Amino acid sequence: MDFKQVQLVRTSFQAVQPQVDGLAADFYTRLFSYDPTLRSLFDDDLHEQERKFMTMLGLIIDYLDQPFKLYAILARLGDQHRRYGVLPAYYATIGRALIATMASAQSAGWTPDMEAAWLAVYSWVAGEMQAGAAGSD
Repeated sequence: MDFKQVQLVRTSFQAVQPQVDGLAADFYTRLFSYDPTLRSLFDDDLHEQERKFMTMLGLIIDYLDQPFKLYAILARLGDQHRRYGVLPAYYATIGRALIATMASAQSAGWTPDMEAAWLAVYSWVAGEMQAGAAGSD
């Protein structure tokens, strides 16, 4: 991911901040519609999970231009998710749900460049998390 992609992700994320609660709910709705088996990995009440997801997403976006601050966090997060039952194959579905959620939230403002930027960021995050999960075996 390059500087322009980092800026596009930040700008698009800031634009959806007023709808952050709905954004998290939309993400999980999409995730479970893409793969209903993933629902069993979560508690019945998703409010706390939604809050954690948006907090972590915001932290990641805040530090995209300083990735060295994220390596250990993402490795731990990957290890935690592995222990929760997240398999490597799930990351593609999670990414698909995230991109679709952001595209829907941006609506007419969503561009191919924004999609490429979000894909680059998600690919990097997912790779770091999976490396952390693999390194903990």
